[in-house]
Amino acid sequence: MVTQSFDTPAEIQRYDAFIRDVVELIAGKYDGALKAEHGTGRNMAPFVETEWGPGIYEVMKTLKAAIDPENLLNPGVLINADKEAHIRNLKELPRVEEEVDKCMECGFCEYKCPSRNLTLTPRRRIVVRRALVKLKHQNRKQDYQQLLKEYQYDGLDTCAVDGLCAVACPVDINTGMLVKRLRRENHSGFSNKVALQVAKNFNFVSKAVWVGLKAGAAVNAVFGEHAMTGLTRACAK
Repeated sequence: MVTQSFDTPAEIQRYDAFIRDVVELIAGKYDGALKAEHGTGRNMAPFVETEWGPGIYEVMKTLKAAIDPENLLNPGVLINADKEAHIRNLKELPRVEEEVDKCMECGFCEYKCPSRNLTLTPRRRIVVRRALVKLKHQNRKQDYQQLLKEYQYDGLDTCAVDGLCAVACPVDINTGMLVKRLRRENHSGFSNKVALQVAKNFNFVSKAVWVGLKAGAAVNAVFGEHAMTGLTRACAK
């Protein structure tokens, strides 16, 4: 996997040269296909004619115009007259944390995440970290502080840190490792000491939790099956 930077004109020019060399090698020298199962996309759109030849490309454009005369369906993704479309409107992927900088935001991790239907998935946690970096560089202090505040619950507090995301990740990113570090850095010394004592006395803690669950079941038995739900919601407010 090529992890290309796009943060300077020189890097964009370097990427352009790389892509054109690849096109020349694959389509020019070996008469091969420029892409595999993922289709063409904007990255290869300027080179579809190079790959297939002007005759077939004209057929493609004619079909596109007949089926989608107003160019509403994925404009510019397959048929694109801009020969530099692959270096236009590039998505920034700023470096944020060493644990997740390799992420290409493919989303393969998402179906493994226990919190995917509650708050954020691993991909979204990384996207927000990148958004925070952008806001900081743009000196948008109010937006930065607001997003950082919301990230505490959505990004950190609700992550299961079970590492299931790494099972599905093509580049073995375990977002839970990042969350663990950020939690540790955000917690006070007292909080970390409490967590350490819980870990050292987990047998006792697990029994105490069991007693608490039984007590909750008893409350439901006496006051109705939704009693604890109402009580916990009231406490959350």
